[in-house]
Amino acid sequence: QDLNEKNIFKDDKENIFKYNAENVTDFVFSFSDHYLWDGVSLPVTKLFPSRVFIDAAYKKESKDFYGVAKIARETIEYLSTQMPAVPFPYPCFTVFNGSGGMEFPMMINDGSTETLESTVQLTSHETSHQYFPFFMGTNEQKYAFMDEGWAVFLPLRFQQRYYKNDFPRIREIKNFEDFAGNETEMPLIVPSVSLDYRSYRTSAYVRSSLAYRFLDDFLGDSLFLSALWEFMNDWHGKHPIPYDFFFTFNRIAGKDLSWYWKPWFFEFGYPDLKLSKAYVEDYTLKITVQKIGKIPIPVAIKIINFDGSQDKIYRDASVWKDSDELQIDYKISKPVKQVELGREDIPDVNRENNKIVIQ
Repeated sequence: QDLNEKNIFKDDKENIFKYNAENVTDFVFSFSDHYLWDGVSLPVTKLFPSRVFIDAAYKKESKDFYGVAKIARETIEYLSTQMPAVPFPYPCFTVFNGSGGMEFPMMINDGSTETLESTVQLTSHETSHQYFPFFMGTNEQKYAFMDEGWAVFLPLRFQQRYYKNDFPRIREIKNFEDFAGNETEMPLIVPSVSLDYRSYRTSAYVRSSLAYRFLDDFLGDSLFLSALWEFMNDWHGKHPIPYDFFFTFNRIAGKDLSWYWKPWFFEFGYPDLKLSKAYVEDYTLKITVQKIGKIPIPVAIKIINFDGSQDKIYRDASVWKDSDELQIDYKISKPVKQVELGREDIPDVNRENNKIVIQ
């Protein structure tokens, strides 16, 4: 209606736009005489009354974009209050309907997508880049895992609200299993500019985001967030490198996490667990799991009973801190038919050694 009435601008002959932005590394703008424009605002902290202005500018043919302003608002609320639980660092944010997916300070350029899941994934991923690299000032050209890896990890739980069967994450894990340990898969610490496409994508997006996810898992949300807040508070805008991240988490966790940093970030390797033993003795299911691969991952075990019921056992990745073998004694009350190791959302390059039928 505004467009048809031609009353958007105060003067048809000349309009001057003035921009001012502090603490940003790049500047981008777009303009159109036929785009639709939705705007909404959000308070991101109770301490200050100011609100973040969030908007979407899009072609009327892009039906998926009719809900993007709302999705962006929900994303920013989630990022500000849940993960990383740091108030959104900028006063405004625009989702522009261009092509592909690319981040800039306070604006992202996104193409149209075919499904709601894809729209949510693209919008929330690019929005998360406002923290990494822009708020933090990380060097995404050299260490993309400090940029893309965080942008994958931070919105995971938000995205799961919209995903059916968590398919996007499962797909990425299957791709990682196929590529992990390949001669062209490099340790994360290798500068991103040295990597070809698949090596880069695995390093920047997949292996790194899994490393953050399993780190959160064994530290627990409270300690993980405390360490992440400390890192972001101390280092934002100061161009932190990976070692600043490692040392901050070591300090706040009060422990040396080198056993985790080395295999995930510095060494060649792949995730591979083996269910080497499973037998019943004196109403106890005795299970032995071996870490064949170098990378520590969680242990998920499913016990299938003869009556069709199931029991589940879970151990986080910290079980591999001091040993490559895990012994589990599990009291049972029913006859056990089969024991299976692994889960779809935990990478394992060889799943053929993950099952034992109880005799």
